[in-house]
Amino acid sequence: MSSKRTVLITGANQGLGYELALKIGVNPAFHVILACRSETRGNEALEKLKAAGVQSASLLVVDITNPSSISAATEILTKDYPSGLDVLVNNAGVALGGTTLEDFQTVYSVNVFGAALMTEALTPLLKKSVEAGKADKKPAPQLLFLSSELGSLAKQSDPESTFYKTNYLAYNSSKAALNMLMVGYSKDLKESGVVVSGYDPGYVATALNGYSGPGEASKGIERLAELILEGDENTGKYYKWTGEELPW
Repeated sequence: MSSKRTVLITGANQGLGYELALKIGVNPAFHVILACRSETRGNEALEKLKAAGVQSASLLVVDITNPSSISAATEILTKDYPSGLDVLVNNAGVALGGTTLEDFQTVYSVNVFGAALMTEALTPLLKKSVEAGKADKKPAPQLLFLSSELGSLAKQSDPESTFYKTNYLAYNSSKAALNMLMVGYSKDLKESGVVVSGYDPGYVATALNGYSGPGEASKGIERLAELILEGDENTGKYYKWTGEELPW
């Protein structure tokens, strides 16, 4: 397994995370780690992936809102992947339209705090893979954040923007905060050789939006899969599913 590039995807039992795991996992050069809160749903997703032709995949049970769970998961990863982790995809997310304290806490606990805690815990493994990757001639390790155009301050303040009137305060602000995390980590990790970027998959049908999106999750994740499969040397970028860069 050490010769393969290891890709950990949070929230990978359904939607965008699952589709990304499928697109990456069918490539024999990769091993995909499904990071899921539910062991039952994670195993179901794992079986579906194997039936679809994914040969190298595993399940990591972790609650990204629970520091103790993250610590236990990190110990497992450190032991099982001594050469480090090649790609971390912070994909897990929730969306609520309300503005109560509970709404904000629920959304931020996953979309912002969870992503930050996972990144802090697993950054040492990404750094470790930098040296291992040089020896194996692998692309630079990647730290990726699943964001949204709804988190772009430039787009949300532009009356001509497609989603100008989509004003979900908790969700939109959480994605703006996630973008700032991405910018911060891109600066902190620039000298280490870890490439950091954000990605907007577009408005696709997933459980997060009650399957109301007009696009398909498999389509929205295509460009992100390409960035992982081909490697990316451009750190600090905010990509859209169409391939263009989004303004902050």
